[in-house]
Amino acid sequence: PSRPTQLAPLSADNAPLICIMPCLVSLYDCLRAWNNPASIAHAPWSKRRPDVHEQYYQKFFNKTGSFKVCVCGGAGGIGQPLSMLIAQNPHVSELCVFDLTLAMVPAAGVAADISHLEKKCKVKGYALDKDDKPVEKLEECLKGCHLVLVPAGMPRKPGMTRADLLGVNAGIAKNIVEACAKFCPDAVLGLIVNPVN
Repeated sequence: PSRPTQLAPLSADNAPLICIMPCLVSLYDCLRAWNNPASIAHAPWSKRRPDVHEQYYQKFFNKTGSFKVCVCGGAGGIGQPLSMLIAQNPHVSELCVFDLTLAMVPAAGVAADISHLEKKCKVKGYALDKDDKPVEKLEECLKGCHLVLVPAGMPRKPGMTRADLLGVNAGIAKNIVEACAKFCPDAVLGLIVNPVN
């Protein structure tokens, strides 16, 4: 089927995209803050003992323009515009777009489209079959990531309770989190999984 060329008016189908925009702005500010000396110099934490937040900021302080970000579920309705916005961030040098092979739009296609942006960010797509385990197959995709965003999961269908949806989507999130724990344990994870978010 052909895809619409114009944006649809606000509806129940695209409302989550509108709702996520403030989160994207916050993520952009977070990435920018990692490279802002003032955010460290005027930090409210105590200098008497090592602080986890200060150590984290110091670890990535010299990483201006070299953050690696992965969007798991990057070929979906939220993942595609999220991936495009992340690729335009001047602090991101590498973007990995991951999704399942059964997605309506292939992850490699999304990555190819985004790579045409005139930005320095390198974009690569990764896809797994439904039965593949991310903890076994996503090493190249996740290794070295600083930020992993997960707008993955199944949409709520008519007659489905939130508990039913949680049962399905929590399993999807669990598999991705396990892979992150193995391949990028220092990364920040953002779960945008319905109804967890």
